[in-house]
Amino acid sequence: MSAPARVIHRSVPRSCSQAARAGRNAELAQTNASFDAKKALLQDKLSHAQRTLQEKESDHKQRQVEEVAPALKTSSACSRTAGAG
Repeated sequence: MSAPARVIHRSVPRSCSQAARAGRNAELAQTNASFDAKKALLQDKLSHAQRTLQEKESDHKQRQVEEVAPALKTSSACSRTAGAG
């Protein structure tokens, strides 16, 4: 009778180990899914912020051109009239 007891005794730790591993794997999968979702959200926020920054930089450059262009026209007209006089 002692032989079957050893078989049972050896299989119990294996099944406990397998159950622990399965539980760990399930918890790890859940944690990974949570972090993947957070990562995706942060990537979306970053992309949006980068697009916003590019738009603002473009608008700023356009305003600079609009402000400088009239001044260039005025200064070139002044230099032509100054040379003619």
